Amino acid sequence: MKLSIIDALILITLSSLLSACHDGGSSPIFEQEIKITPLKEINLEEHGILKPSHLLVLSNSVIVTGNDNIITVFDRDFTLRFRKGGTGQGPQEFMQIFSIDSLNDNEICLYDSNLGIVRAMNFKDSTLDMRTLIDGIPFRYQVSPLNDDKFLSLNIQTDNSYEILDNNGILIDSLSYWPTKPEKISEFTHHLACTGPACISKDRHMAVRSIWANGKIDCFAIDNTGLKHLWNNGFFDMEYDVEHSSVDLPKSNENTRVGYVYTSFGKNCILASYSGSLIDEGTEIKEIHQYSLDGKPQIKYLLEDGIGRFVYDAMNNQIIALGSHNGEKSFLRIYDIGKN
Repeated sequence: MKLSIIDALILITLSSLLSACHDGGSSPIFEQEIKITPLKEINLEEHGILKPSHLLVLSNSVIVTGNDNIITVFDRDFTLRFRKGGTGQGPQEFMQIFSIDSLNDNEICLYDSNLGIVRAMNFKDSTLDMRTLIDGIPFRYQVSPLNDDKFLSLNIQTDNSYEILDNNGILIDSLSYWPTKPEKISEFTHHLACTGPACISKDRHMAVRSIWANGKIDCFAIDNTGLKHLWNNGFFDMEYDVEHSSVDLPKSNENTRVGYVYTSFGKNCILASYSGSLIDEGTEIKEIHQYSLDGKPQIKYLLEDGIGRFVYDAMNNQIIALGSHNGEKSFLRIYDIGKN
């Protein structure tokens, strides 16, 4: 079967290639360890959400998207408002939602990587009015709004690990900061191995990204002069194998560990979900690590159950996370992290 670039990306994501690494280097040492338990759980399967993939928290809404490209909107008390969307090329459909961000309290930004379209979606009511922001930029891992009608793009086809685009999709600035490529690995395969989601600070002047090929988090600044690398933290060094087919895909080996997976900006800090387990042992994420904005390790939060994507809720000083019980059933979990 011939795989497109997007097919390859999806295959990597669904096969839980979260990082391919081995022990090595200096490891962050945290000042505190705090156990946290959920204040509340919402069973997403009761609302028809079987495989949640993205999560967004606004001042008046909580939004969840799934692998079926349906957008589910809850009130802040987690009362279901509506579900819209689906897979297709219709006016309210998507081929593959790869990233979702806020524009304001009633409008979100969605990137459909298969179609190469960035759309703004107004959900003040259930009509889901949509408008196109950028067209013709396929095969990015993520495209997210910045200030002044600019966008952050995570490109998987070039040496530009981070890009700033204008509202026509034209490149303004770029930053090449891939981890060192192993010998005898193609640039294409290495770019696939270095995919990972980014989150952007509320003022849109800083971003942090997990790099799945080495399980680390990478922090960079965004300002009027462009992009600037700040710091990188993690527990492992890079290592991965290659599956040779019509497209050479990075794959895990017996030393593959999970590392850092998802990130969120907290209150004057950065939060990153983490597991040191081998992927073959399961990929449940049961730790969230807190770093200062300049990369200093601060707190290690320990969880009883595994989580997926999560976001920090500044309004209530809480963490809201997608999760499951032993890989079964889908939940939203709310954790109070107190004064930290």
